[in-house]
Amino acid sequence: MIDDKVPAELRELLSCHWGMTAVLSFYRISPSTFRLETKSNSYCLKQHHLPENSLYYQEELLARLHQSGFALCPTVIPTLAGTQHAFHNQKSWSLYLFVSSDQPFDWTQPNWDSDICLSAGRALAQLHFFSKLSLDLTAGWEESHSPAVHDQLVCHLASALAKLPSQYQQALPFAASPLLSAAQATCLASERFVGWLDDPLLTVHGDYHPGNILFQSGRPVCILDYDYAHKDSPALDLGYAAVFFCSLWEDDAPWKHIHSAHKPATQIDLHLFGSFLDGYCRSARQLGLDLHLLTAIEKPESAYTVLKPHMKLSCYLTITWLLEQIVITAESSIFARALQHTASLLESLEKS
Repeated sequence: MIDDKVPAELRELLSCHWGMTAVLSFYRISPSTFRLETKSNSYCLKQHHLPENSLYYQEELLARLHQSGFALCPTVIPTLAGTQHAFHNQKSWSLYLFVSSDQPFDWTQPNWDSDICLSAGRALAQLHFFSKLSLDLTAGWEESHSPAVHDQLVCHLASALAKLPSQYQQALPFAASPLLSAAQATCLASERFVGWLDDPLLTVHGDYHPGNILFQSGRPVCILDYDYAHKDSPALDLGYAAVFFCSLWEDDAPWKHIHSAHKPATQIDLHLFGSFLDGYCRSARQLGLDLHLLTAIEKPESAYTVLKPHMKLSCYLTITWLLEQIVITAESSIFARALQHTASLLESLEKS
C-alpha cells in the first residue's frame, strides 16, 4: 500500500499513471516537487506550471539530449501509456529518476567557490554542444514550439506589478513604469546582440543557477529544471549564470529597509566570473562548439561588456519571477532579500 502520508490526489496519480502502489516514503522538496522511495528505487515527482507548447518543447528537448549522448540531463520515467508526463486533475506531472548528490546549493545563500564555477561553466558548454547536436540531427522541431521568452517578459512583468498588493508596491526598490520601459529596451538590445555575433541559435536552459545543478564531490552530475528552455543565443545562459554564480550579495536586510540610499551597489565578482568563463570556453573548444562568442568572452573584463545586456535581461526575468511568487504566496519576507539583491545588481549594470 502507498504510505498514508502521501496526499490522496498524488496516491491516485502514482497508481493510475505509473502503476506505483508501494511507496515507502514520501516528502516535499519544494512547493511543486516531491521525493518518493519505493523498494527498488528513488524518484522525483514534479508538477509543471507550463503552457502546452513549453511542456512539449521540454519533453522533446530531453528526449533529444538523451539520444545525442548528453549525460547530465534527468531521466524521465514514462507513464503506463508511454507518455512523458501525466495530466491528472487539470495538472501536468512528470516523474524522474532521483539523482544522488551533495547537498544542493541555495542560490540565495552563496557558498560556492571558483572551482564550482569552473565546473558549472564546463557543464553549460556541454549542454550547449549537445543542444546544437540534437538540433542538427532533428532540425525543424524547435521552430514552431520554442517559447517566445523575450516577447513574454514585459507582459509577465506588467501583470505581476499590476497584481502586487499595494503595501508591497510601496516598498519596491524601483518604480513600475520606468522598469517596464527599461525591460523592453533590454529585450531589444539582447535581440540585436544575436545579429551582431552571427552565431547560430541554440536551445538554452533559461534558468541556469546553482540550485538547478546537482554536484557530487564538486563535479556536476545532473542539470535540472528545463521549464524555461527555449531557442536563443547561448549568451543568455552565460549572462544568467553570471548573475547567479558570480554576483556579490549584501548582508540580510528586511523588506522595509530596501530603500536605503546607503546600501552598496551589487557587483559581479570578476574572479568567479573568470572561472566560469574559463570552464565554458575551454570545454566548448574541446567539444568543437564553434561560436564567435567564445573569442568575445575570453577575458572577464570584455565579457562583462559583451554579456551585460543578457545579465540585465536575467535580472528582469528574476524580478518578474520574484514578484509572481509574492503575488501567489502573499509573502514578501522570504523574497525580499533576493529582490533587493537583484534590483541592486540591475542598478549597477545600468550605471556601468
